[in-house]
Amino acid sequence: MLRSASLLLATLLVASCSTPQSKKEDAVASIKELAANATGIKLHFIKRIKTDAQPKQVCLHPLRDEFYVANLNNGGGAATKKLGPGSLQIFSLSTFKLLHSEPARTAVECFLPDNDHLLYSDMFRDEVVYFDLNTRKVLSRTPIKPDTIKNFSGTEYRYMPKIIEPTSDSTAVVTLWLGGMSQINFKEGKLIKNYERFCALPRGILPIPGQNAFYIMCYGIPQGPGEIVKFDMDQGKVTSRIRTGGSPRHVVLLPDGKALISNLNSGEIYLFDPATGKILHKTYAGGGINTIDTDPSGRFVFISQRELDLVSVIDTKTWETVLKQHVGDYPTGLDVSYDGKLMAVTNFHEASLDLYSIEYIQPTANKEP
Repeated sequence: MLRSASLLLATLLVASCSTPQSKKEDAVASIKELAANATGIKLHFIKRIKTDAQPKQVCLHPLRDEFYVANLNNGGGAATKKLGPGSLQIFSLSTFKLLHSEPARTAVECFLPDNDHLLYSDMFRDEVVYFDLNTRKVLSRTPIKPDTIKNFSGTEYRYMPKIIEPTSDSTAVVTLWLGGMSQINFKEGKLIKNYERFCALPRGILPIPGQNAFYIMCYGIPQGPGEIVKFDMDQGKVTSRIRTGGSPRHVVLLPDGKALISNLNSGEIYLFDPATGKILHKTYAGGGINTIDTDPSGRFVFISQRELDLVSVIDTKTWETVLKQHVGDYPTGLDVSYDGKLMAVTNFHEASLDLYSIEYIQPTANKEP
């Protein structure tokens, strides 16, 4: 199984992770053209890869022959300086072998700010970790709260950091599940500013072009209303609120500047314009939408539906579901590769990750009799 899967993937990697940036851009342009003309999507199973327990998110590297999995692994909140049992795992994309495992209490989200580094949030340590992909070493652990904020009794956390959104090559904002938001310098390992709670359970972050402001997805349930709020960094406060109901959760920016937003408890996906702050379209998918991502063109949106054990694909040209793919138990993390050729999804309750190649189905040419 390993050998056949490796041979299949090797063909895809010829114009993928092992190639220079210029060839990578050519591959992206080619996929965009295929996606524009496609009549549908097919997913071809490559390999199921064993991970640590409770894999929450996956990040595919745009150039390196590797990918990264953030695992909760029942980390809990005990007051101990010892790392584990959560982890950041690094796997080879061509051989599927585990290359490195970095201990964490509860690794939740991952983000690649550049080709040589990775950021991940350690939820039950209230910190963001800056990791060097070349040396496989932690460069900094940045606190997301002031020392004056006390942890919950018997734990090392109070706010639980979630989504990381870099604002420069050294700074980022981080949403805090049980708090508000923090601004950090991850290279120096320093907290810049902590913003107090401004909505219930903030999660996804959407930058607003030309403004020092963000739209924040506020999950809400059960601590408050589901809403999308505009947070002005200069004023340090919310300046507008859109009550959506349900639980806005994840956001992905589209090539044209608009964005797609998932709402887990309402089962909807929104087409959102950050320039105007308006929802332009709603479509229903259901099934506990966990993570969304798109192909490089932004036409096809891939959805992990954790309540149905599905990955569905919606064509945003027609807003119709063009594929429903059964995956493992409780799919959470999902990532489409930079060149649009691969999709990875984590199976939270099975401690595994499924890797697929993506086929963009092309129209059949009419043949004259």
